[in-house]
Amino acid sequence: MTDRTIQLIAAALQGIRFPAQTWEILSWADYNGVDAQTRHALWALPPGEYRGVAEIASAVTAAEQRGQTHR
Repeated sequence: MTDRTIQLIAAALQGIRFPAQTWEILSWADYNGVDAQTRHALWALPPGEYRGVAEIASAVTAAEQRGQTHR
């Protein structure tokens, strides 16, 4: 995951309250008009509760490394 993708995730989640469940993260990103690349990255999130953007970025990176992305 690039620094740019992390920045885009942070921008897409601006205003969300943490902790947040995966479905809330995806919904909030859609509400904020997330771009397709960032949305794709967020769909790699395993179900669960996340405490912040850094934790989300780590989870997305780990899922991508395991090849668990959705297309």
